[in-house]
Amino acid sequence: NPASVDDRPVRFEVAPGTPARAIGQNLEQAGLIRDATLFEAYVRVNGLDNRLAAGGFSLAPSMSLREIVETLTQAQA
Repeated sequence: NPASVDDRPVRFEVAPGTPARAIGQNLEQAGLIRDATLFEAYVRVNGLDNRLAAGGFSLAPSMSLREIVETLTQAQA
């Protein structure tokens, strides 16, 4: 479930080399996801932990966990 119905975009930065656990904690602190542990488990189970890209992303609290992960695995130009 999304963290909120708020669909206003939030700028979210991922520094190069940031582990999935830290990204999840940062997403939770930003109010973009409900559960950092669930985020970490989701990316590991789906083999995406090494595909999380560094850079700036536009995310919204209304996005699902899957949508957020999809956005974070698409490298920004």
